[in-house]
Amino acid sequence: MSSFIPMFAEHQMARRILIIVLLLFITACSTKMSYRFIDWAVEWQLDDYVTLNASQQQAFDKVLAEFLIWHQREELDRYIIQLDSLKQQMQSGSLTPALWAGHMASAREDWYRLFAHVFDGVMPIMQSLTDKQVRQLITTLKQNEAELQAEYQGKSAEDLLRDSDKRLISQAEKWLG
Repeated sequence: MSSFIPMFAEHQMARRILIIVLLLFITACSTKMSYRFIDWAVEWQLDDYVTLNASQQQAFDKVLAEFLIWHQREELDRYIIQLDSLKQQMQSGSLTPALWAGHMASAREDWYRLFAHVFDGVMPIMQSLTDKQVRQLITTLKQNEAELQAEYQGKSAEDLLRDSDKRLISQAEKWLG
């Protein structure tokens, strides 16, 4: 990677790629179906951000395969327990702001654990990006950011909260039925 790209930028790019992977889990219309094809979906999504050369692609495929095996073995049972608890609380009407905060804290811990697990494997790939690949990635990220700004710019705090609540309810219905 170019010497003008600081380590912070490398960390941010690796983080954003991981976010893409995680968003695929979150936005899936059928989690079981999506999970079985997540490797394909991640590859497809990654191609929207950067085109890897053969060596980078091989390294990425290895990192992704290892990650998915670890994730299935170590993480899925945690999610089942947490989502079952959340579903029960929602259905019984016992979900309080404090309980919701606990679920959010647990999700944040999940995120950090996922990131920590995949970081060492993704970083060498990020460091191997050429200047052209870095420019491609940065351009795409800037375009995505501009689209988000256009979508949310000018909305009041109430509107943003209402939109967030709608997305949250929609995702909960998809995850929990």
